[in-house]
Amino acid sequence: MTNTPAPQDKQLLDSVRELLSQSRQKVVTTVNTVMVQTYWQIGYLIVEHEQQGESRAEYGKALLKKLSESLTTEFGKGFDMTNLRFMRSVYLAFPIRDTLCHELSWSHYRTLSRIENEQARLWYMKEAIEQSWSVRALSRQIGTLYYERQQRISTDDGDYYIDLVFYNFHLKCFLLIDLKMHRSLPLIRRSVEPKPK
Repeated sequence: MTNTPAPQDKQLLDSVRELLSQSRQKVVTTVNTVMVQTYWQIGYLIVEHEQQGESRAEYGKALLKKLSESLTTEFGKGFDMTNLRFMRSVYLAFPIRDTLCHELSWSHYRTLSRIENEQARLWYMKEAIEQSWSVRALSRQIGTLYYERQQRISTDDGDYYIDLVFYNFHLKCFLLIDLKMHRSLPLIRRSVEPKPK
């Protein structure tokens, strides 16, 4: 005897499999959305409560320590001081809750909250949604300055889009390189032409 299902049984099995897969994905999406919104709300409460303290730096540190200990005792891991700081920073980076997208996970938002430039942060968020970037892919794109490389630079000769970006730690500045040879060759020719006497 074999365990091979009859054609009509296989059709039923495939339908049930598809239904279970869709349901599991909906559960994951729902849990993720609730987690992001809950952590955002916690960040909001922390910021609102902190702003009432007089010595904000010391008060905030003591507050997070006490809050972390109480929440960890009652709810388990996930509420250490580092994660509470991220809840606060995500709220500060995305102060309007309706701008949070259910396509992105809490880890995405933690990564995005580290970006100081608001325009870059929103651009990376949009790209992460449209391109379905994993957290690792998002971190890689941020690390390679993907946003800074899509910026247009206008000169007298035309518009250029940056292909390579390097950072010089000694000079503390970026080195931008455009690799389009059809644009750079005339500039090279001009630079080697003899000066008129």
